[in-house]
Amino acid sequence: MPVPEVLSCVCLHACRWKVDYILMLRLSIGLFIAAVLVQLVVCNTTALKTQELHALDQEIALVQSQISEINQQIYLSSAISGMEARAHTLGFLPMDKPVNSVTNPTIARAF
Repeated sequence: MPVPEVLSCVCLHACRWKVDYILMLRLSIGLFIAAVLVQLVVCNTTALKTQELHALDQEIALVQSQISEINQQIYLSSAISGMEARAHTLGFLPMDKPVNSVTNPTIARAF
C-alpha cells in the first residue's frame, strides 16, 4: 500500500475496505439473540434433568427403606426366640436338657 493511501485510510470513511456498520449491528444483535436462545435451551434441559434426578433419588430412598424393613423381618424370623415361639405354636415341646453337654476341656481331650 502506498503511503498516501495508508494515510487516507486513517479516516474510516475514506478507506476502501469500509465496514458496513448496519450489517455489523444486525450481526451482533443476531448473535446475541442466538446466544440467549441457546442459553434458554441449555438451562431448560438442565432443569428437567435435575427434576428427573430428584425423582430417582426419592425412589432410591423408598427402595432402601423397603430393603431395611425386609432385612428386619429376616432378622426377626431367624432369631432364636422367634424360632422357639414358632416351634411352640407348631406343637413342639420345650427341651428338658441340652442336646450335647458342654464340659470344660481337658488336656487329654485336646490330643
